[in-house]
Amino acid sequence: MLRRITTVVATVAVGSVTLVTAPAAAATVGAPKAPTITSVVVQPNPVVVPSEKRVTVTFSFVTGNDATEAEAYLKPPAPSVETKITLTKRNLGFGKAQWTATHSFDRSAKPGSWNLRVYAKNSGGDASGNKSFEVRQVWKTAFTNFDARPRLVREGDRIRLDGRLQVETAGGGRKALAGERVHIAFRPLGGRSWVRVDSTRTRRDGGFGEFVRATRSGWYRAEYDGSKTTHPAKSEADRVTVKPRELATRISDFDVAPRSVAAGGKVTVTGRLQAADGRGWDGVRGRRVDIFFQEKGSGEWVRVGSDRTDRFGRFRERITAKAPGWWRAVFDGGRGLKGSESRVVWVAAESKADTRIVRFDAFPEPVRFGRFLNFRGKLQVLDGKRWVPFDRQKVRLYFKADGRRKWELVKDARTGRDGGFALRERAFRSGWWRVVFAGDARTEEAVARPDHVRVVRR
Repeated sequence: MLRRITTVVATVAVGSVTLVTAPAAAATVGAPKAPTITSVVVQPNPVVVPSEKRVTVTFSFVTGNDATEAEAYLKPPAPSVETKITLTKRNLGFGKAQWTATHSFDRSAKPGSWNLRVYAKNSGGDASGNKSFEVRQVWKTAFTNFDARPRLVREGDRIRLDGRLQVETAGGGRKALAGERVHIAFRPLGGRSWVRVDSTRTRRDGGFGEFVRATRSGWYRAEYDGSKTTHPAKSEADRVTVKPRELATRISDFDVAPRSVAAGGKVTVTGRLQAADGRGWDGVRGRRVDIFFQEKGSGEWVRVGSDRTDRFGRFRERITAKAPGWWRAVFDGGRGLKGSESRVVWVAAESKADTRIVRFDAFPEPVRFGRFLNFRGKLQVLDGKRWVPFDRQKVRLYFKADGRRKWELVKDARTGRDGGFALRERAFRSGWWRVVFAGDARTEEAVARPDHVRVVRR
């Protein structure tokens, strides 16, 4: 009996081993997976460190498969050792997490290629990753001893611009910045913007020098655009005063047209302002030319108009000629140009004689529909102090119906020896009638007093 019991126990024991072993085999098949590392980011990249500031850089990466631990290390350019940085964790769900660290870089950071190494592990294993990034140190630059000379020159003379470009060192001092392009900028007197007019390169000692032509008074300065490792810089401004060279000028092609005009009529004054530049006579733009007039019998010149020259030096002005007399154009000079005058031109400007229409009458009044109306009157012209008949002149008959605004031309007629005229016209509507003399180059216009006539049907 005892023997049977022992056998049963042994069988049970063997069976227990089998049960324990089976789960172990199953555990090997479903073992935890090693973590993964993705999205290794350095922001910003490259890391640009101004010499006077600190820059905070963010490092981050994402782990998968439930990483339980993570580490990150920074390594400067060789020769150097790694430095561990502190990470913070943020769970993203589904076994993922984001690990983040920040680090500040200042002027002590070694420029060049750095490396970020990240590491993660769990019970299933570990993983690692790398990310390279660049650190750039950007140093201050400055101009010293910038000078423009001479300070007073004539227009077109050359001036010398000198200076020195230096860069800040890690120790806080300065050293020469060689082989860099320096621009020469100019701002004219009264202007607001700087314009680059020339450029040069610095020598081994950081010095530079350049000649430029002085065309206007103003300020000069040196400008440096900077590079990946240096800041831009601008020098202090140095003023140069430019005295203009006075060139000879002339007013050519001067004319006044027409040469004969009624007093009060318009004449056109034209001409061209030119300057001698050593190669010939060229038009001068943007200069004011004054027009002067001297009336017949007067010894005084009076300014009656002005105009500014166009890009070819031409000027043109319309002016009222009030009396006969002489005309001329005058340029006063200025800004490097001598003054000049044109030739004198005579223009005959005669006054127009006054005219009038007298004794104008439309009859009979009233008039039956469709019957003839008669129109009579006289045209006279003022001869000295007397009104005399104005013969062989064309006059025009106009009509304006009641309620209308517009005068309508009906017919023409000519005056006789006594200045009189006579017209006939059928009347169909009530309204106003008048006669007009248009005038000519010697006489003024004349308009008769309107006469109203009523048209009746019976």
